[in-house]
Amino acid sequence: MQGISQLKTQRLRLRQWQDSDLEPFADMNADEEVMKFFPFTYDREETRQAIQKYSEPITENCWGFWAAQRLEDCAFVGIIGLHRVDDLPMVDSVEVGWRLARTCWGLGYATEGACAWRAKLAASQSGHILVQRLPRYRQKFPALKGPRRVWAKRACTLQDCQAAISRPPQTVN
Repeated sequence: MQGISQLKTQRLRLRQWQDSDLEPFADMNADEEVMKFFPFTYDREETRQAIQKYSEPITENCWGFWAAQRLEDCAFVGIIGLHRVDDLPMVDSVEVGWRLARTCWGLGYATEGACAWRAKLAASQSGHILVQRLPRYRQKFPALKGPRRVWAKRACTLQDCQAAISRPPQTVN
């Protein structure tokens, strides 16, 4: 299957994980404020396992939680991508998700990355908007107001995502 190898925005590159991502991702996952709504912070080994877990669906399906890198200086800023939701009554639902280093909060990176995914998926589906940020986190995450605005009221299926990402590689501007 041909698929996208990265998504590029005005300021970000969303891409497959690299060995060099381990240290900045481990620092981010050790930050109690970043991990405030997670059950616990991650140590270096748990972060390494998370990278492996996030890499597998990208390799298999060309989508998942991708590493987000700032184009200006190639710095790792966090993760932005698609995630299969299996804890809701909807079958085969997919949501967009993100976790950014605290130094990158409030800069619009989550919105920019979410818009890149929305543009890729919507264009591939003849204008259908496929992904919705799920409302269960709205009370917990004040930062959702920006990214939340980019989604419609309909969730996509895994088949929609597979069809969308099976197009030739492209850059989203």
